[in-house]
Amino acid sequence: MCGRFAQVIPIGKMKMSDLFDEVDADYIESFNVAPSHYAAVVSLKEGKRVLSLKKWGLVPSWAKDDKIGSRLINARGETLKDKPSFKNAFRKRRCIIPVSGFYEWRNETGCKKPFFIRMKGENGTAPMFLAGLHESWNKTENEVLETFTIITTSACGKLKAIHDRMPVVIMQNDIKLWFDDSLPVNEIKNLIKPADDDEIEFYPVSEFVNSPHNNSLRCLEMI
Repeated sequence: MCGRFAQVIPIGKMKMSDLFDEVDADYIESFNVAPSHYAAVVSLKEGKRVLSLKKWGLVPSWAKDDKIGSRLINARGETLKDKPSFKNAFRKRRCIIPVSGFYEWRNETGCKKPFFIRMKGENGTAPMFLAGLHESWNKTENEVLETFTIITTSACGKLKAIHDRMPVVIMQNDIKLWFDDSLPVNEIKNLIKPADDDEIEFYPVSEFVNSPHNNSLRCLEMI
């Protein structure tokens, strides 16, 4: 699964990756994004890739209330085509969550040790693009709640020492393909796979990150 990530990429660096066409909200960096927090997400809007803020925890358009979002922070890639909560969004509402990396915890003799997983290269500052789905939910007659979930798959060989699942990473040359909703679902499904071992790296971080209230560079510091 993916239950926490960092989003401290300078917006200029994201622009250089040709990830989005427009920015539709203030971009706020965070070292410790947790479920129910708002994060910057790139989604299609009138044919353009737009960076905007959405709440983490998918609320389908048919939901009776928004409490379901707390249970839908991740979507298993293996069942996207069949799950009522995800199948329509997978066809038409795919998105990308640009992150600095994500956190995962490894069980060690009864306690959980956090690690930070990021892309290799650029001295650890290369953006990581997580695959996601997004939805709009009518909270009130005049208020729409925008939400997202992160798609997960089985962990790559390197990460299996920490956890058996990981978020799906979209490589830069696959961005346009991921957003092309004219393609058959089976073709898009080919992008839902573990990252290659040589594309990522990880290191241990302090348990300071365990609390979602802690949000500073200390979350990312190697121990």
